[in-house]
Amino acid sequence: MTDVEQANTEKTGFWSRVRETFSFRSSTVTPSSPYSTWKSLFNTWGIKGTSVSEESVQGIPAFNRAIEVVGSQIGSLPISVYRKKEDGSVEEAKDHPLYALLKFRPHPLYNSYDFRTAWVRQMYLRGESFVHPVVEQGRTVSLVFLSGKPTIINDGGKFFYRFTHENKTYRAEEVLHFKLNTTDGIAGQSPLALFRETFERALAEIKLGNKYFTNGGQVSGLLSPTQPLDKNQASQAMEFWKQTNTGQDKVGQVGMIPFGFGFTPLGDSMNDNKLMDARRMTTEDISNITGVHSILLGNLDRATFTNVEELNRIFVQFTLRSFGKVFEDEINSKAFSASERGKVFVRLNYDGLLRGDTKARADFYAKLFNVRAISPNEIRAHEGMNPYPGGDAFDLPMASNAKPQQQQNEQSEEPAD
Repeated sequence: MTDVEQANTEKTGFWSRVRETFSFRSSTVTPSSPYSTWKSLFNTWGIKGTSVSEESVQGIPAFNRAIEVVGSQIGSLPISVYRKKEDGSVEEAKDHPLYALLKFRPHPLYNSYDFRTAWVRQMYLRGESFVHPVVEQGRTVSLVFLSGKPTIINDGGKFFYRFTHENKTYRAEEVLHFKLNTTDGIAGQSPLALFRETFERALAEIKLGNKYFTNGGQVSGLLSPTQPLDKNQASQAMEFWKQTNTGQDKVGQVGMIPFGFGFTPLGDSMNDNKLMDARRMTTEDISNITGVHSILLGNLDRATFTNVEELNRIFVQFTLRSFGKVFEDEINSKAFSASERGKVFVRLNYDGLLRGDTKARADFYAKLFNVRAISPNEIRAHEGMNPYPGGDAFDLPMASNAKPQQQQNEQSEEPAD
């Protein structure tokens, strides 16, 4: 709470805050509800001073799940290094040093999946990720994450990254600098900074839920004495109330109010305080921040059998492909020599995520086969099946009345009756 907010709180007094709380309880929760309204509730409950950090936000279930969803998909996509041949066709560049690094093990301590999932997590938490391709004797031997935010130095048109934490300076071409939410193309912006109040609210909701249930599901209220009490008497009454009526072991039991007191609750339940609505709103906010649909974050309110496949396509097209493009472009523009650039490139394969169900794939392959755009063995390769002899031929379209040329020639040579 800022100094101004503290001063305003002291000025309005306790009963004004109580009236604000009751007014809030009777309101309708919508996604456009101002954060200050939610914040006043959490402050009334004693939930304040929430610290937003890389560690704390990973404790928000929806946000951590979103990172895991994107990270696991990017990490599991087939990846390879390709080379364009002179005839325009493309083949895997299995002899290139980056092939084994990206496809199998970028570093002795982590494999390709670990590397890519860690990269996605850094991007969501920091808005940036820095990777140094270690080169020995002209060959890239490992990909190492660099820690900390560097200072970018311009020395006469030549750029350098200065990492104070590691006390090292690298030429710009020696650092793969991946970035999100950039406004200048140079530096990325962390979602934690851009959406700080959203994360503060989410953390406050979790603290409030924890505080509620660890107190045995009891909400705050007022003990009202029927006669004036001195400080010592009031303290004894409060202590009696806490020991007799609060705590997890008191749930479901009959409580007792100290003699000469009445109790006025300030709330009835988590639902009455609209906390469940707030949690759902936070899930929607996290969905907008991360590009991961709320269905994948556990909110099934609008999930139907018919829209899941379409949502999968949207997720691949607008979330995974954008992450993949950031990954591919930075590597393709920096990790290859000048003579290789444009001829050798890295590519992630999204085909497996876009194939659809069995019927949709069968119809797709049939159409390609009918126009001789694909051979049976190519279809089998897409489906992870072994080729068969003769399957590389582009046969006639199915249900075609056309006859092979050889058969037509044989018929024309038959003697007439």
